[in-house]
Amino acid sequence: MTRHSVRARATKGDCGEVLLLGCEGSGKTLLLRQIARQCSRERKDEQFSTATQPSVGVDIVSIKLGGRSYSLREVGGTMQPVWPKYFEACRGVIFVADASSMQQLSGAVVEWYNLVCAEHLRGKPLILVLNTHDAALPVSETMVEHLFRFCDAQAIMGELITKVQVNAATGVGLTSLLTWLDRSLPVLDP
Repeated sequence: MTRHSVRARATKGDCGEVLLLGCEGSGKTLLLRQIARQCSRERKDEQFSTATQPSVGVDIVSIKLGGRSYSLREVGGTMQPVWPKYFEACRGVIFVADASSMQQLSGAVVEWYNLVCAEHLRGKPLILVLNTHDAALPVSETMVEHLFRFCDAQAIMGELITKVQVNAATGVGLTSLLTWLDRSLPVLDP
């Protein structure tokens, strides 16, 4: 989808497309399900399955949040080489990092910084979602900020970068992510 097609389809309250990216096994699919569940009245009462399979393609989910519409495009971790093809048309990026181990965090650091330095993402909001699963962070908040080089990232992107801890399995912390989404993306002109 190109930027032009997003604008051509914009309707009242449309905020456009947000990319949901992350390395393999970071919890993107589960987070996407939790977001859809939280934003849908019918789905809140349904049984929620945490079973997932690795994403090898693209999944698009449309949600409504506070009278606004968003399209969330999850692009599988195995598709990292083609992520940049989606940058120009998106309005922002949610990057999910598996924060349950140092090994997983280390792999995510490289991809995060590639996003921060991407030319087509300049001026667009980015949020780092530290998916904590059922455990606390394996390192301190200060160490996470050093690993992900938040000072450098903010020097490049300014206030457009933020981070939040979320447990994709339980939905704990999801409210902070949805608040960011609501505040960071203005409605497109129809």
